[in-house]
Amino acid sequence: MLVKVNNLSHSFGNHWVLKNLSFSVREREFVIVTGHSGAGKTTLLQVLHGARPLQRGEAEIAGYRLSSLRPGRLHCLRRELGVVFQDFKILPGKSVGENVALALEVRGMPRAQIQRRVNAVLRGVQMESMRDVPCKHLSGGEQQRVAIARAIVVNPKILLADEPTGNLDNDLSLRLVQIFRKFNEHGTTVIMATHNQTIIEEMACTQLIDLDRRR
Repeated sequence: MLVKVNNLSHSFGNHWVLKNLSFSVREREFVIVTGHSGAGKTTLLQVLHGARPLQRGEAEIAGYRLSSLRPGRLHCLRRELGVVFQDFKILPGKSVGENVALALEVRGMPRAQIQRRVNAVLRGVQMESMRDVPCKHLSGGEQQRVAIARAIVVNPKILLADEPTGNLDNDLSLRLVQIFRKFNEHGTTVIMATHNQTIIEEMACTQLIDLDRRR
């Protein structure tokens, strides 16, 4: 199993947003996590990414057991993951290509290899012609495609996507999710959180984790 979660619970004060959650994910799965606002979708992905501590239960992701993962080793886990955040977290003053390349530059990859990887991923999200455009001039949907490209360019084992279509209309949302599907078909395991019922109904997934029903 690529992801194993057993009796995971997480609270904010006296409020439990996740309680006794258990599931597992195999390689190459496309998993959708759903639930109402406040059901714990974002919290779950943050725990898996190491952005929030594991409070109760057990979780293992990409071979790393979170209960025993020292803070100094967190970067090793994150090298196996790609993350698409709700608010994109792209740098508006830098170009499309520079934003995507940054994920590889911090790993010390040779420049020629970076250029090849960036070009290939931008083709995959249909943004190659906009490589030199500053991100501040992009639409919301275009910025989200840059965020997806930046997450996938590192060739992660697992792609975590937190409400990646939250501010987009349904047509654009479905087109963006098809990009996730394409990378999934090439071997990347995808765990995507969404409350968008159109996506849930239209997209075939290998597993649907409904946090509302697991309370």
